[in-house]
Amino acid sequence: MKRSRPCGKEVILWGGTGQAKVLWECLALAGYTLAAVFDRDERLTPPVAGVPLFASHAFDDWLRQRDADDPTHFAIAIGGDKGRDRIRIHDVLVSKGLTPLTVIHPDSYLSPSAIVESGAQILVRAIVGVQTRIGKQTIVNSGAIVEHECIVGEGVHIGPGATLAGCVEIADYATIYTGAVILPRVQIGRGATVGAGAVVTQNVPPHHVVAGNPSRTIKVAETANDI
Repeated sequence: MKRSRPCGKEVILWGGTGQAKVLWECLALAGYTLAAVFDRDERLTPPVAGVPLFASHAFDDWLRQRDADDPTHFAIAIGGDKGRDRIRIHDVLVSKGLTPLTVIHPDSYLSPSAIVESGAQILVRAIVGVQTRIGKQTIVNSGAIVEHECIVGEGVHIGPGATLAGCVEIADYATIYTGAVILPRVQIGRGATVGAGAVVTQNVPPHHVVAGNPSRTIKVAETANDI
């Protein structure tokens, strides 16, 4: 997996709050030019000075005004437990001819043997270890550690400072909040949530919300919006 490098191409950000500021800092270091920001709340203050923020519903009009031969990349600046939203938006933008960026901060560490899929984000001082796989539109946030041979699905968010020990498996759309620790060979089910600071010693079933040290299930989340 190669790191982003200057290419003179333009990028849009989908999402106009704090994650947009984080991603833009990373993309600016890689030499990209920010063309526009889109968010469903057009009343937001634009996250990047001098760059317009448009309502999401105005995207098609904006796109029609572009030169068809002018390639545009995108990054999805939506964090938290919105992995399903990231995947849905990713697929829509690809269908409209845009190219997803895999964002890798220059001050992160990515093993040469790791596989990072389309649209994923490896942020500042994150570590992705040997023979690890990071899925489509998954976020490995600042200072997080994903150790050797982990398998992380799509639309996952691994929060700042969280640690996945070796051979952990995280299914699609799971959320691992700040500072949580997942012990070796533990499996986290689809759509599950691990609370901040939790220490997970046993497998977590799909859609369960766990917290504490050692972690325990505190509720089972709704699954109606699962995709």
